[in-house]
Amino acid sequence: MSEGNLPSIAKTIESLYGANARAEMTSALTRVILDATLMPTRAPSRVVTDVALLLAVLHCRVGCEVTAEFLHQLVSRYQRLFDDDGVAEMGKQLDNALLLLARLYSFKVCYICSMKLHIPVMYSLVAVKMRSKLPSI
Repeated sequence: MSEGNLPSIAKTIESLYGANARAEMTSALTRVILDATLMPTRAPSRVVTDVALLLAVLHCRVGCEVTAEFLHQLVSRYQRLFDDDGVAEMGKQLDNALLLLARLYSFKVCYICSMKLHIPVMYSLVAVKMRSKLPSI
């Protein structure tokens, strides 16, 4: 996926939404994207940006339920990863999740979905991540 072929990918996914059950499509799309971006190694920034851009396009063309479900699952996965602090490799997955949240926020997907809910969630996630990086005194 790249910025150049993003319109054709979005159009294909949009047609799949028209031909299949929306809930099943959203669930499958969410699962595929989260599995591809929340890997144990650092995800390339460009890939995360392209994924966030695709979700922003789908938000506008298909509907907000796509990104609402995705944000719900992303924040849930972030919370589960954060609670499992005993595994060293989870750090990269946390970084990838936070980067994806930041990109979605920059494309105003978080703002559009629920300004009263997701903006405080975003600030809380960043604050928690930053506190975990600070040395204890």
